[in-house]
Amino acid sequence: HGDTLAEAGAEAHRLAAAEHLVFVHPYDDPRIIAGQGTTALEIIDALKDVDAILCPIGGGGFASGVALATKLVNPNVKVIGVEPENAACMKAALEADKVVTLASADTVADGCAVKTAGTLTFEFCKKYLDDIITVSEIDIMNALLSLIEKHKLVAEGAGVLSLAALAKLPFQ
Repeated sequence: HGDTLAEAGAEAHRLAAAEHLVFVHPYDDPRIIAGQGTTALEIIDALKDVDAILCPIGGGGFASGVALATKLVNPNVKVIGVEPENAACMKAALEADKVVTLASADTVADGCAVKTAGTLTFEFCKKYLDDIITVSEIDIMNALLSLIEKHKLVAEGAGVLSLAALAKLPFQ
């Protein structure tokens, strides 16, 4: 419903109240965060010598879960959040030391086009993320093009944020 996550959320809340349904927040819910954290467990299990995990951030649920699980298993692994410059709501919140709402979240990375980070996810990211970096729309487009040209893969913009961030980091 609507054109934005906020509009869809408002309709979901309205329907939940009107029809006595349970609303499960897409990112600001402890069960969602815990479930998304299992991704970190799979990474650590598959890559015993992992030094860092780059994690895209929209509202912060995925990054919260990945950061929490990583730090519980191996606190030496760095967890770096990646946001589009045009939708960096978590970076803005951490800089302000409170959840803030961006004026817009216009990005090709639709899955991360979030104006307001979650309240719970803000606390998790503040405590467990080692850093947040941002990538430009050009960085995102270049990563999308690289996947298509070199690997014959097509991805949604949010799915390549970590790849786009690699060019900005001193990792091999």
